[in-house]
Amino acid sequence: MDREIPEATSPFYAKEKVSEIEPLQNISDNVMSIIARFDQTNMRYLAEKLSPEARQALKDRMIDGGSNEWETPF
Repeated sequence: MDREIPEATSPFYAKEKVSEIEPLQNISDNVMSIIARFDQTNMRYLAEKLSPEARQALKDRMIDGGSNEWETPF
């Protein structure tokens, strides 16, 4: 599946996203802070790239955080 590269349509897209996560300290919940910045389409794209164990871990954390199981793409 060909995906449109955000940088091609909005040159500041990646810079904006990276600038939001660069200052984060390395603590246990940072991964969820980063995942929360993804829209549903990009969460599904990320989920396709992850191992089943990583997907389950993210799904569990999202559900524990209040997401419904049916809306969690992991």
